[in-house]
Amino acid sequence: MARTREDELKEVPLWTANKQAWPPGVRTIGQNELDCLGVDRRGNLYWDGKPVEVKHFSLTFWQKFGAVIIAGSALVAAIGAGVQGWTAYHDWACRVDWPAATCGVLLD
Repeated sequence: MARTREDELKEVPLWTANKQAWPPGVRTIGQNELDCLGVDRRGNLYWDGKPVEVKHFSLTFWQKFGAVIIAGSALVAAIGAGVQGWTAYHDWACRVDWPAATCGVLLD
């Protein structure tokens, strides 16, 4: 018994394209080419029944080390920006009598 399109879609749902991520020179597939393209349950892509090769990569130790340093620096910068914003608000709130944690004596 041949499977219907509805049976195939129940087993493997449709995928939607993210065309903003496509590199230059890549085009969509025409209607007369669609029967060459396939996808399985895990999202593996097939062209004319053959799996499309996807190359995976991994970072070297020094690339991972650099990424951790950059992520840590970004975290420290974000915390510093938050503290600076809180301090600026606190100072301003004390000057205009708005709610603040504590307001000391202002020397004007």
